[in-house]
Amino acid sequence: MKRIILTIMLLTVLSGCANSKYFILGVDIQNMTKENIGMTVLGAVASVGTHVAGHYLAAKIFDIEIRQKRDREIILYPDQHSNSDLAWFARGGFVLQMGVGTALVHLIPESYFTKGYTVMAGTQVLTYPLRYNEDKGDFAFLENYEWPLYSVWSLYNLYLLNLKQR
Repeated sequence: MKRIILTIMLLTVLSGCANSKYFILGVDIQNMTKENIGMTVLGAVASVGTHVAGHYLAAKIFDIEIRQKRDREIILYPDQHSNSDLAWFARGGFVLQMGVGTALVHLIPESYFTKGYTVMAGTQVLTYPLRYNEDKGDFAFLENYEWPLYSVWSLYNLYLLNLKQR
């Protein structure tokens, strides 16, 4: 329950106001249509998919065998890989997800797809420590400074998105 409350509070703080219109998660609720809602949801799903694709791309590059188990990518033989390879596997999801988000915000900031994508990416990164502890998930393989780095990157994308809405 604490996680849900903290997440809602965080997202409310990030929503802000722009141009005298109320925005929830970067989306102008006064102009929402079924198509806009669909594109926002599609962007959010694409964001999660891009994160997963980043892991699969890194696994291919570093010859890491993985399997999908529900919403997690499981490394089959972690002892056969260097710590560096495992770290790049973990980074792959965030780097691709944030990189695509930055490109979308610069190229098509007005798109509801971009808004859904960027908000989902930010939500995933900013709430990661609440959803996984240190010995589970991507950060089990990463340095302590990396979560703040990805958090700043996602906040930058959210900032640009809101800036371009004005």
